[in-house]
Parts: sequence; C-alpha cells; structure tokens
Amino acid sequence: MKYIQEKFKSLSNGIWDFAIFKTFPNMYLAIQISPDQVMSFGGSTAPCAMCFLYSIGKIGEQENKVYSKLLCDLLNKQLKIPSDRIYVSFFEISAANVGWNNTTFA
Repeated sequence: MKYIQEKFKSLSNGIWDFAIFKTFPNMYLAIQISPDQVMSFGGSTAPCAMCFLYSIGKIGEQENKVYSKLLCDLLNKQLKIPSDRIYVSFFEISAANVGWNNTTFA
C-alpha cells in the first residue's frame, strides 16, 4: 500500500503540469487512481491505463491532443506504462450537471 501511496503522490504532483489545472484552485481538482485492476489492452495484460478527463469547458480537439501527451508522458514517467497502452477519454460537462458543496457550478 505504501508503494501505491507514493505513486499516487507523484502522479498528483505531476498533474499540476497541466496548464488547464493551473487556472483552477486546488479544491476543484479530483484525481482517482484505481490500482491493481484486472485489465487487458490489445490482448495483453501488460501494464496499461484508461484515463478519463472531465471538464467544464476547455475540452476540444487541440486541447485534447495536449492533454493526451501530458497524461501519457506522466504515466510513462511515473508508472512506466507505454503511451501506446494508454487510452484517454475526454468529457465536457455542463456546469449545471456538476454538483459540489450543496449546489452546482451553474
């Protein structure tokens, strides 16, 4: 468990390299890492990752290419997962569809 906590800390710190997150206060960023998942990617059970980036705005074709590179580089550096074994999915969410602190962001 200590190894997982150290890797989570490294990933959490590395995530701040994202320009998208530098414009938001820390309290609006949530990171979930689910270690020890049974996964197969391309018919192999070698290390792989699936990433989901949800954002109110700042999602688009050009931005997503930047985010994909940053995430893949981070996962490769911290967890040694090859970029060709990482899927990144992007979701733009309406402010009215995100609840926080007894209300929504709308």
